[in-house]
Amino acid sequence: MSSVGKDSKWWKPSPTLWLVLLGVVVLVAIFVHANIKAAHIEDVLHEEFRTIGSPPGAKLIGEESLHKPGVVFVGHTYALSSDFKGVREYYERELASRGWVHNDERHSGDEIVIEYCKLQYAAKIDYFVNSEAPVRYTLYLDWGINNCV
Repeated sequence: MSSVGKDSKWWKPSPTLWLVLLGVVVLVAIFVHANIKAAHIEDVLHEEFRTIGSPPGAKLIGEESLHKPGVVFVGHTYALSSDFKGVREYYERELASRGWVHNDERHSGDEIVIEYCKLQYAAKIDYFVNSEAPVRYTLYLDWGINNCV
């Protein structure tokens, strides 16, 4: 006769096991919900990119995008024959017209990062001062990895 039968403890899990299983189900549900939210926010940021556009003559040379629970990041890298002043003026005007507010500017060696906020989202322009023509810069939009509230 088999040791696993109708009266076996295998068929009668302890209350502790049920609590552990319930905890796992709750954690999976939280993770799935957070991932769905991040995917939605990624779609929102992609749409924001479409509305912001890029300066005349800018050529898209790279795209990055990722989402995970609590973090969304979308970036486009462009090449442009004009100087950074024109890039900066374009984004100051376009972002301000869409409700973005200048938040911070950091200079580190040859790199300039200008940050704008809109609600809990950030837009960052990352530019290397000594890059040769054509000028290359990246515009990032993110959620969950910024100082915007």
